[in-house]
Amino acid sequence: MHPHPWPMGRMNRRDFLRRSAGAAVALPGAAAILAACTKPGQTSRTSIEERLLANPARPDHPVTLPLYQDPISPSTPIEKGATLQIYNWADYLWPRLFREFEDKFSKYDVKVSLTTFNDIDGGVAKLSAGQVAPDVFFPDPSELTKLVVSKLLQPLQHDLLPNLAANYWSEFQNPFYDQQWRYTVPYTVYTTGIAYRRDHIPDSKIQSMSNPYEILWDPEYKGRVTIYDDRRETMSMALMKNGIKDVNTGDPKLIDMAKDDVLKLIDATNAQLTINGVYVKMAEDVYWVGSSWSGDVVAAAIYYLPKGVSPDVLGFWYPSDGGGVIGNDLMVIPSSANSPRLAHEFVNFMLDKTNSFANFENWNGYQTPMNSINPSALVPKVIPPSLEEAVVVPKFFDTGSFILGVSPSVDALYSQAWDEIKAGG
Repeated sequence: MHPHPWPMGRMNRRDFLRRSAGAAVALPGAAAILAACTKPGQTSRTSIEERLLANPARPDHPVTLPLYQDPISPSTPIEKGATLQIYNWADYLWPRLFREFEDKFSKYDVKVSLTTFNDIDGGVAKLSAGQVAPDVFFPDPSELTKLVVSKLLQPLQHDLLPNLAANYWSEFQNPFYDQQWRYTVPYTVYTTGIAYRRDHIPDSKIQSMSNPYEILWDPEYKGRVTIYDDRRETMSMALMKNGIKDVNTGDPKLIDMAKDDVLKLIDATNAQLTINGVYVKMAEDVYWVGSSWSGDVVAAAIYYLPKGVSPDVLGFWYPSDGGGVIGNDLMVIPSSANSPRLAHEFVNFMLDKTNSFANFENWNGYQTPMNSINPSALVPKVIPPSLEEAVVVPKFFDTGSFILGVSPSVDALYSQAWDEIKAGG
């Protein structure tokens, strides 16, 4: 495995600007994002659009998103002399693949340029304001409906994306959040569980607990606990700890309960709200236990441990029944794309099984949902045996809980709860 070239001073894929537990930062809620998504001169939304926003997609409520234009023709020529504009999280896509794409289409004299964002709200706001005009964008399902009804995305031409059907799990060929995959293809998949240092916390302790989420509240590890500085992730973790699988609940009592539990956690363990707490700080033995995306703990083991430290020092717990938090990120083509045919070629290039696996193995640590990946074969080829539970398998998308979009009124409840957490209650 090649040493990972991530610059330590830069923010990684999920790094947000809010880093410390003591500083309360106002985040734009759903209403603000929707306002940002409204184009100048755009008329009021239709009743269908309002219903979509008020009742976002769920696994038991699949949504077919409206079409506002036709996909480009399969015969659309590849743009010559174009610079393909990619808009993505920082350090989430292997730069070497940009060069390989340029080489593949060298006869068209194309280049690839990357612009990054540090949080999805800011990324969407810049897109809607016209501050960026990308050809390919990387959001997640929670933002999809808002982007579509604001006419910020164009439908995909399936004939130009044969690698999806050829290479990817069937779950993503007709996903509940985008029936008929009109606008999206998958990029990565991940779970949210508990990462821990096995040299301080034995596997047996985690495995013997009736509710392993509770280890985050254990005062024995005071000063050694990290949780995500992300309102929906951390609130979801508290909901899951209390047996609430609906991590998109709009029940004010449950949201308030989750808020109180997070405050109790911070009080009991002096837990720090971080984004790099697992993939950097746990690797450095600063933190011993924390909430973790599967890709973060894999990246910690492969790229961030000090020289001479074995990857098996790290462990990961995820519910054995697959009933924890599950998620995925997307690739879409904005309606403002200047090179839509080249954008389709790039998306299909990233759906190639060799390129997709190389991006996972050599760069970001986040698994891709490809048929050619035998999850059990990832251990130990890519993922250390101690992190076997970080492997994502298709059944999790039937049994897991997605963090998804909520209505503006519910989003306001989460924002208020998070503000209270950041302010210390």
